[in-house]
Amino acid sequence: KGQGARLFYSPHDANLVIGGTLCSENISPLLHRQTVFGGASLLVHSASLGPFHGSALLSRQMLAINTARALENGRYYLSAANDASSAIISDTGIATLQEKTSTKKEIGAILAKIPLLTYLTPYTILGDILSPIALVFTLITMLWKNWVASSSPIKENIPQRGI
Repeated sequence: KGQGARLFYSPHDANLVIGGTLCSENISPLLHRQTVFGGASLLVHSASLGPFHGSALLSRQMLAINTARALENGRYYLSAANDASSAIISDTGIATLQEKTSTKKEIGAILAKIPLLTYLTPYTILGDILSPIALVFTLITMLWKNWVASSSPIKENIPQRGI
């Protein structure tokens, strides 16, 4: 297991700054946010999922988590794993290239040109403050709706006489 996200700088391209995570660190939005604030233009995750024996469920879950990190931070996300799908996920959340999990111990590679992005998303700037803001807005809306409903005139139920 890693000890937090790391930044790797390319000696050949000043624009290439890689924010890397290992194993289960991909579940942490904060680690990815920190690397993007540190200048990462590309996010990379490497994991060994061998103990899970090629679980298709875990492979889909890892892809979903990595897609969320790509979207949150507006960066391409490279995911490499053994016994699971490896993928290149765009900043818009589309898995542009994906190597499917194989039950045979085959070696595969994905080659692609990837744009190096530097813009900041609202999530990268504001972080997890968006969740409490949304919660407060929802609560205020619910209270407002209940207040409006309780302040409207009450209609009495008058039994209707049949003719």
